[in-house]
Amino acid sequence: AIVCYDKALEIDPNCEGVLIRKGNALSDLEKNEEAIVCYDKALEIDPNYEGTFYNKGIALHNLKKYEEAIVCYDKALEIDPNYHKAWNNKGIALRDLKKHEEAIVCYDKALEIDPNDSSSLNNKSWSLCKLKRYQEALLVSEIAIAINTTAPEHCHTKGFILLKLKQYQDAIKWFDKALAVDPNHKDSIKDRQLAADAAKLDK
Repeated sequence: AIVCYDKALEIDPNCEGVLIRKGNALSDLEKNEEAIVCYDKALEIDPNYEGTFYNKGIALHNLKKYEEAIVCYDKALEIDPNYHKAWNNKGIALRDLKKHEEAIVCYDKALEIDPNDSSSLNNKSWSLCKLKRYQEALLVSEIAIAINTTAPEHCHTKGFILLKLKQYQDAIKWFDKALAVDPNHKDSIKDRQLAADAAKLDK
């Protein structure tokens, strides 16, 4: 696909849409620095398209440049304050900076726009758990799972909260549900073992 985009750019180097699609393809290949070059070129052509800032934010986040990613999400939100995915991703970046209270504010903004966004619900649940607000976290996790019953990350989050509540057997059941969907879900494999070990010690 990238070869095709390059050919198109030879014909029209200022085609914003092709630059964005090339950036997305590079990002999918984990070539995030090259993706950012494409997004920057696209922004030179049109500095008012929120999607380009959003995609650049993802690439920066992939490089663990969380503060820079937040700047991009903020620019996307200046253009479109109702861009719920940008609110969610800003929350994730804040979470990765261990700013969980601020992250929750962002997830709540995303949920005002789309109350059925299970990703924002799951992410909010995770941050609540990290703040040791386990009962709130569990409630939000259950709402996320009710909306999307098969997402392994949702099942993992619920399992992790139950692990923190020392409900080890229930935690294992939820890690197993995550692994039934994605047998290679690393966090579920690791945390299931923690729960199994803790259950043995708890007997």
